[in-house]
Amino acid sequence: MTRDIDARVAYVESVRPEMDALAKKLEAYGAMVVLEQTRSVNELPYVALFLFPDQGAYVRLRILLQDDQTGSDVVITNADTLPLDRQADRTTVQRLGLGSKALQAVLSWSRDNDLLEVRGTQVGNKNSESFLLKNGFAPCPDPNPCNDFVYVIVSLPG
Repeated sequence: MTRDIDARVAYVESVRPEMDALAKKLEAYGAMVVLEQTRSVNELPYVALFLFPDQGAYVRLRILLQDDQTGSDVVITNADTLPLDRQADRTTVQRLGLGSKALQAVLSWSRDNDLLEVRGTQVGNKNSESFLLKNGFAPCPDPNPCNDFVYVIVSLPG
């Protein structure tokens, strides 16, 4: 088991520069991207922030690249729409479609960079489930203990 962990850590370190560059490409789709500071040495986590100043909000997506547990190219583990003004009520900026706009940007980025699968994790949160379904995701096949959803990118020939 230690050998598997060591191999994963070595793999992550070998692909980190390439994945950092890939994540930075999300900036062309309207995101500000930062490497998430974490103690985990076997994953490639990033935070993508999409600003919507006209609506007084931003969307924060936490993503993992080249996820070992799921085999997905991209895993979205958290998605939040928050007000730019920290004193404002969160509900004033929710249900404006901003999360969908940010998610569609991630899907376009994925398609344009030849990534094949985007997974959304949500562990039983009904709001996440309807959000993912509305944006073209489908439930993962069973067994699916975390109630994950997947978006398979179909590349058109030529």
